[in-house]
Amino acid sequence: MKHSLLLRPSVWLVILLLLTLWLDKNLQQQNQQPAGNEQQEVDYIIEHLDGVQVNHTLRASRFFLADKLIHYPAGI
Repeated sequence: MKHSLLLRPSVWLVILLLLTLWLDKNLQQQNQQPAGNEQQEVDYIIEHLDGVQVNHTLRASRFFLADKLIHYPAGI
């Protein structure tokens, strides 16, 4: 009785391993950004911001005011 080469589990494991490595390589390249581009992408911008921060346990409050707040995402 002849066994086909494609019926052997070791062949399927090698094919699955190669497919996994190929997909991982392609997905990792899409997620990577150039090193100089990290701080140029703005996450969000808030304009005309003012508010009060209150700490009741210390009985302290802080007032803050900003014409424009720009947030850059960290660790991308």
